[in-house]
Amino acid sequence: MRRVAGIVFVSLVAACSTAPPIASTGTAPARTECSVSEADLIANRSLTWREFDQEAATPTSWRALMARECYDSAVRAYADYLVYGPIPVGERWQTSARFHLGQSLASAGRTDEAARMIATARRETEVGGLR
Repeated sequence: MRRVAGIVFVSLVAACSTAPPIASTGTAPARTECSVSEADLIANRSLTWREFDQEAATPTSWRALMARECYDSAVRAYADYLVYGPIPVGERWQTSARFHLGQSLASAGRTDEAARMIATARRETEVGGLR
């Protein structure tokens, strides 16, 4: 069921990627620095969530892309990881992943999508000191 929901989400993200790009401030990295190939996505899928989300284990992991301000690529990488990557168990991972994807969407200027995604990251219980 999670895979089906993920595929639907990725389809929605892909459909919205045809929006016009946000005006550049001149400080964004060169396009090649933000490129994420199909091979990169496949490589990301072998990373643990901690490596992908928290540690910037590879140049195309979510954390590394966000650090370089490659927001659209970070959205693409995270959406792919949620559908095809490993499935860690636990509310903390699930809500953190949805929040971080929402953070990427917001950073890319896709605020409506970001608000909807971040709203799904709410928790009713405290997990790891966060609520």
